[in-house]
Amino acid sequence: MVRALRERISSHGIPPGAKLQEAALAKEFAVSRTRVREALHELEFRGLVRRIPNRGAEVVRLDLPQVFEIYDVREALEGMCARLATQKAPPETWQEWVDLLSEGGPLEKLVEKGDVDRYFAGYERLRRTIVAAADSPVLEGMLENIVEKSRDVMRRMQILPGRAAQ
Repeated sequence: MVRALRERISSHGIPPGAKLQEAALAKEFAVSRTRVREALHELEFRGLVRRIPNRGAEVVRLDLPQVFEIYDVREALEGMCARLATQKAPPETWQEWVDLLSEGGPLEKLVEKGDVDRYFAGYERLRRTIVAAADSPVLEGMLENIVEKSRDVMRRMQILPGRAAQ
């Protein structure tokens, strides 16, 4: 249940500000309200949900300073991940990505065609390859938490005219 809710929140399936009703979630996932409360507590710990006494839980809205802070942290974590990945994996591991990311390569062509969804899927595949090659469970967990918070912002930025190419 936590994983499903995390995915819905980060993909904007449940938008910022949306109320999360314990009874409705318990019915949907066929679990007790106690289990729902535990899940909401974990989502609150991850910074995805805010619980308001006597009012319930709602999906957190990020303000602009929070977005910049999240991206600063994400940049540092992804840089560390890339460094570890290139140290741990042999150079030939990366040739496929060099080809995909090269000027005039498949990912650039997706951007030119305006196929943001497929470009985004390719980018996510690259990110997961780097995280796996870094082979650092602690770093992976921290990065996934940050990515969950920034996925909606990334999506909105990618669909702005000319942003993907930039």
